[in-house]
Amino acid sequence: MKKQPAVRPILFMIWTIVVLYIGANCKKTDSGSIYNKPKANFTFIIKNQGSLPDTVSFTSTATNSTSLRWDFNNGITSTLATPQTVYTRSGTYNVKLVVSSQYGADSVTMQVKITLNKPTPDFDFTIRKQGFLPDTVDFVSTTKNATSLKWYFGDGKSDTANNPSNIFTLQGAFYVKLVATNAAGSDSITKQVNLTLNKPIAGFNFTTSNLEVLPVTLTTTNTTVGSNTTYAWTFGTNTSTQINPTDNFTSGGIYNIKLVATNASGSDSITKELRISPYPQTYSSISAGLLNLFAWEGDWPGNKVMILSRNINLDRATMFNWLKTMDTTYNYYKACTGRDPAVYSPTYINNHTTISDVPSTCGAGCSYVGFTGIELQNGFFDFNYNAIYNYNQFDHLCFYEFGRNFWFFGSKLDYKEPTSFPVAGTFAVWMGSVEGRDAVGVPGFTYNGQTYQQFKSMFAGYVDQYVASPNLNWGNTFAVNSGIPGVCNAADLFTSMCMRLKRDYGGNNFLYNIWKNVTLRPDAVTTQDAVDNFFLAACKTGNKNLTSLFTTWKIPLSASALSTASQYP
Repeated sequence: MKKQPAVRPILFMIWTIVVLYIGANCKKTDSGSIYNKPKANFTFIIKNQGSLPDTVSFTSTATNSTSLRWDFNNGITSTLATPQTVYTRSGTYNVKLVVSSQYGADSVTMQVKITLNKPTPDFDFTIRKQGFLPDTVDFVSTTKNATSLKWYFGDGKSDTANNPSNIFTLQGAFYVKLVATNAAGSDSITKQVNLTLNKPIAGFNFTTSNLEVLPVTLTTTNTTVGSNTTYAWTFGTNTSTQINPTDNFTSGGIYNIKLVATNASGSDSITKELRISPYPQTYSSISAGLLNLFAWEGDWPGNKVMILSRNINLDRATMFNWLKTMDTTYNYYKACTGRDPAVYSPTYINNHTTISDVPSTCGAGCSYVGFTGIELQNGFFDFNYNAIYNYNQFDHLCFYEFGRNFWFFGSKLDYKEPTSFPVAGTFAVWMGSVEGRDAVGVPGFTYNGQTYQQFKSMFAGYVDQYVASPNLNWGNTFAVNSGIPGVCNAADLFTSMCMRLKRDYGGNNFLYNIWKNVTLRPDAVTTQDAVDNFFLAACKTGNKNLTSLFTTWKIPLSASALSTASQYP
């Protein structure tokens, strides 16, 4: 048999080499040294291309890396996967990313181009008070991409602030220019600002020093609306160009205070009236026709009364003393009755009820029942004035007449027979002649040697004389409008009873509330209703069953009234 060549050993050797080679190469593949080597790559987004500073966001897209390192070419580095960096200057930046792992490292560099556009200037403005000068205008820059601003306001002034304000002193059109600059260059914008000047609206208020004493000083407060304004004042014969002038008045009268306010757009004026007592005042009297008198009025809050005299040269202190007392008297009656008299226009001037000095009227004094207005005949006016001037004492006449002004109770208390007792007279006598001067705190006048207190004591005793007389009763006194023969009339006698009620059943509380309780009673249909109304109002005011007292006074009371009175103690 022919011996074959030794092929098998050779093939085995080749196989062994191949296996060893493949094995070696398969081990490197299992370790990743070929396929797991890191690969660097990234993307980026430029946020504000064209303006600075600008932010660029980077995102790594590297593979097989375990660490990153960025170099942004602006002095800043990072190891984050998605970093950001800020560029403050324009230019081309070579941004490098280096990635690495246990199998090696890799890097990539990309160019990031940061650009800067020229600025875009713009602004808004607000005129604070259009129509008035000087006026401030506020400017707000809405410019983009500027590193510096320069404003030119068109009035010779400039500024470099971002949001400046400028004061304009003249009216007109101003061309305001804003220049914006950055490293790429400059640009500007101009806008027109129109400033106007309104014509002034003149206005003022004034106060006076105490009007009771001359000279009276007037002080003005200018309330004119406008600007760049000059002022021209006229005070009767005096003038002024001050903003808030003062002036003195040495005599009574009616004065026109005029202000003219002027600026470049025009003028406006206003006139107000100043009345200093005494000043001329016409008055339409009851029986003497139209009279030219002189008015005295107060300047205190709530002043209600005006006195009209025929003479101007009266003592100022005396007249204001009289005026204040009458004003207090008015308020006293109002407190007792709870209301004001109705306005009768001839006797109601400048929101005041009047006490007028007249040559003739319906009596020594005359007044309108339930309405404003009192008239005093010249002689009686002088008598009242002289009593105050010489003795500081007050006659009863005005107090009595005010009682007629404030008589609102006829429907409740008037007797129905034509010849019977007019209860209104009692109200006027008791509230005015007897109680009024005490109520307002002034001394009554001494008359015919009898003091005011002696006068009151005399009145207080009438009721006792009436009760003591077996010949006197309601039927022959009040029912027929008669009092105690030779002593007093019906109003005086009834006043004495009212004084006794006040003394024994509440004092001033009775005085201030009896008439309010009368108001609450129903209207009287008969005289007996009127008698009952006063009786029951007195019981309510004094909170007392007064049947025994009124019986002693011989006053007839109905069964219904007696029943109602029984509810009181």
